[in-house]
Amino acid sequence: MDEVEIPHYLDSQPQIFFWELDEFAPVIFFMGIGIATDTLTAWIPIMVIFTYVFQRFKISQMEGILTHLVYWYGVLPLNRRFKNGMSREFIS
Repeated sequence: MDEVEIPHYLDSQPQIFFWELDEFAPVIFFMGIGIATDTLTAWIPIMVIFTYVFQRFKISQMEGILTHLVYWYGVLPLNRRFKNGMSREFIS
């Protein structure tokens, strides 16, 4: 049997320039707000600060923290069996 090399970054997020997708999405969101309200120059510092703080948060936490937080706060269901992510005790 031949060995198959598995890429190291197979499960990593897609990148846009040097940002990961979840770091770039808020920039697009804030840019859209700035364009819609005709105050784009006022939103540029907010975009930069938010992206910096968000990157620092992601670096200081374990990998997959955003997915964990989404399930923890009940934004998405865990799976078909456990619909409510806000439940802290599961009785089957």
